[in-house]
Amino acid sequence: MQIPADWTVEDSSRVALGYDGLQRWDNIVAVTGPDGGHLWFDDGMPDDVGAAALEEHVVERIDIGSGLAATAWWERYESDIYVASVAVIDGEAPLSDSFRVDGSTRLHFLKFEHPDAEEQFSSRDAVEAYLGSDEVALALDIMATVEISGDDTAVPAGVGVEHEGTTYLPYTTQNGTSTFLVPLEWRIDDNSRVGFGHGGVPVWENWVQLFRPNGGSAVSYVDYVLFAGEEPEWPWTAGEVRPTTDGLHAVSYMLGDTGDYNTGLVGVNLTDQGDATRPTGTVCAETMCRVFSSTQLNEGDAFFGGATEEQLLTVIASLERHHDDARMP
Repeated sequence: MQIPADWTVEDSSRVALGYDGLQRWDNIVAVTGPDGGHLWFDDGMPDDVGAAALEEHVVERIDIGSGLAATAWWERYESDIYVASVAVIDGEAPLSDSFRVDGSTRLHFLKFEHPDAEEQFSSRDAVEAYLGSDEVALALDIMATVEISGDDTAVPAGVGVEHEGTTYLPYTTQNGTSTFLVPLEWRIDDNSRVGFGHGGVPVWENWVQLFRPNGGSAVSYVDYVLFAGEEPEWPWTAGEVRPTTDGLHAVSYMLGDTGDYNTGLVGVNLTDQGDATRPTGTVCAETMCRVFSSTQLNEGDAFFGGATEEQLLTVIASLERHHDDARMP
C-alpha cells in the first residue's frame, strides 16, 4: 500500500494462535496521519458478527479490482444514530468492513478511523459531511493502492525455522517462563491455569499439549512450583542427546524390559543429566520444575533416525527458559 511520506507506521505483526489451535502469522499495522486519522490493517480472524443496521448508504466508492473497493458509507440504527465506516470491502451488499480475496481463508480488515468520527452522528447531513471530507477522500485514495496476495499462510523470513522440510514457529508460555518451537502444522492446546503453591498462594501453571496433524498427542510442556515425586527406574537405551541453548538436553530413548506394557516404548524427554540417567522429562530449578516430554510411542528401533524422532528432538531441544517466576500472565 502506498502511503504519504509524512504518515507514520506502527507494525505490531506477530505469531498468534488461531481458534483452531494452529499457529499463524498475523499482520497488524497502523498507519497514522499528521491529524490523528489512521488506517488499520489486520489479517487475523476476529468475530465479524454485529447488530443489523436499519439503513445503509454508500457515499463514495473506488473499485480496486478482484471485487474489492475502497468505500465510504454510513449505517443508521435505532433512535436515528448514524455510524460512519471507511474501509476496503468485498462486494456491494451487505456492507461489511471485512473482506476476503481469492486464495484467502481469513477475513482481512483495512479500515480508516479519525478523531472526527469517534462519536456517533445524529443526522444524515452530519455523517455525509464527514464522509465527504478531504480526510476521508485521502484515506480512500490510499486504500485504493492496496495489493493483497491472498497467501495468508506466509511467514516473514527469520520468524520461522526451516529444518529438514518442516517449518517451526516459536511458542511462548502464557506468563513468559519459556519459549519452544512447534511445527507449523501441529495443533496447540493450551490449558494453562491458576494453581496453588506453598501456603495456598495462587501461582500460574503452564500446561501445553502439542498434537500432530493426525490428531495424536506429540509433546506436553508443564511447569509448576512443587515437584511431586520420582519416576520408577526402568532399563532403557539412549538414542541421541541434543543440547538446548542453556545447558539442558533433549534425549531420545527406548525402554527395555520393564515387565509391563511400557516395554519397548520410545520417546524424547527433557533432562539436565544428558544420557547419564533415564530422561523423565522433569528438570527443576530453585523455585520451579518443568516437564517437557513426548508421548511414548510403540515404534521400537525404527524410531531412531526417523522423521518422528527428529521432529520431537527439534521441538524439545528448542526450549529457552526465560524466568522461573510463577507469576500470572
